[in-house]
Amino acid sequence: MQNISPKLIGIDLFLKTNEAPYNHVEVALVLGMPVQEVLSIMTKHSIPSITLVDFFTIVMHSSSYICRLIQRQWKYAQVDQYTPEILADIYEINIHKVQAAFDTLDKSSVSSQEVMDVFNNIYTSVFIVNNEVR
Repeated sequence: MQNISPKLIGIDLFLKTNEAPYNHVEVALVLGMPVQEVLSIMTKHSIPSITLVDFFTIVMHSSSYICRLIQRQWKYAQVDQYTPEILADIYEINIHKVQAAFDTLDKSSVSSQEVMDVFNNIYTSVFIVNNEVR
C-alpha cells in the first residue's frame, strides 16, 4: 500500500489553490497518471476544458492508484460504519491484517473518525536492504 495521505492532501491543495479550467498536465501530475490518459478521458467524455466537475469525471475514469482508491471510497459513500472487509477493499490491505487490527480494538466496525485507530494497529514488515526501506 502506498502512503496516500500526501497524495490526497496534494489533490485537496490543487483544487483549493487553482481555478478552473485546470491544466491537463497539472491534473495528470496531481492524480499520478499519464498526460495521455487525461487527454484520452477528455476526448472520450467530450471534455473541452477541465472544470471542477470534469476533474472528478477524470478521477472516476482514471486507472491511477489514487483515483482507483477514490473510486472505491465512493462505492461506500453511504456507509456509516466501516467493517474490516470494507477497509480492506478500499485501501487494498490484506483482510487478515485489518481483521487483526479490529480484534485488537475489540470492534466489529468503526466510524470514519476511528479509521486511523485501525490503521495505527495494522502492523507491516519493513525490510532494509542496502540502506533502502522495502
